[in-house]
Amino acid sequence: MPALQHQRREACAADRQHPQHHQGGDPNGPCDHGGALRGADEPPQHFTFKGERVYHASGESGTLRVHAADGRLLRLMRIPDESYNVQQAGGWVVTPGLGTGTLCVLNARGRILRTEKIARSSHDACVVLTAVR
Repeated sequence: MPALQHQRREACAADRQHPQHHQGGDPNGPCDHGGALRGADEPPQHFTFKGERVYHASGESGTLRVHAADGRLLRLMRIPDESYNVQQAGGWVVTPGLGTGTLCVLNARGRILRTEKIARSSHDACVVLTAVR
């Protein structure tokens, strides 16, 4: 159980695929690939990446963290609970609330632009960009 507890509380800023891997069980120690672990809120943890920014949603906690590529925390925002998934495009970040039916839209810096209840449940969201002539 300690390994599971650790996996739930740590997210690795350097490893986008397997954040639970680290050496010797030290939550502040290096990962197997040399990265550093960063604290995280309640699971599930979802990530999206844009340039030098990492957007990190913690579903049960209702938080969105914006990290620099080096792991520094740039912003911590409260978003609707159960906002598990997170996507970005065109300078927008979107996170739908699975159990709440909300859609939260943030700017690239992680500031909330709008939150709306759009359905009984919203599992996924995407940003669609169109060309303007």
